Amino acid sequence: MKVFLIMIVCLQDPFLELGKSCITVPMKEQFQSVPECIYFVEGFKQRNYNSEIFMTGFCTTKQSI
Repeated sequence: MKVFLIMIVCLQDPFLELGKSCITVPMKEQFQSVPECIYFVEGFKQRNYNSEIFMTGFCTTKQSI
């Protein structure tokens, strides 16, 4: 089982249209477990020093066929 990460990044700007304020980015990294993926997301979020940017991640699993 592989675990994939999709990062969600939003810019908190009252002048941007809502549909243009967030992007989703499928990451190329693959993880062996969901906890490993979550740990990566938490570390990534801690490196963000800009209070105008909100980041979170979504970890999902896919079965190898």
